[in-house]
Amino acid sequence: METRSPVRVGEVLTFRFTSKDGASFLLRATVAHSRTIPGPIGPVLYSSGLEFAAQRTLMGQQAIKVLLDKIDRILAFPKSLPA
Repeated sequence: METRSPVRVGEVLTFRFTSKDGASFLLRATVAHSRTIPGPIGPVLYSSGLEFAAQRTLMGQQAIKVLLDKIDRILAFPKSLPA
């Protein structure tokens, strides 16, 4: 993820994911690594990698699968070309 505020490695964050169809669920993630990305003109950004804690439970694994399936459908959806 990219943020304008720093996050600490080991910090646990909670994310709410909501799709257009109204499905919503929370996932917790631990910050696995983080680095500073200097902006050439704009503000500094922080790029961080996350490890989703939900991977450890069946319910969490199912929630992550639903999220990834939805993302996959969005990315696979053909984009309309300009006329």
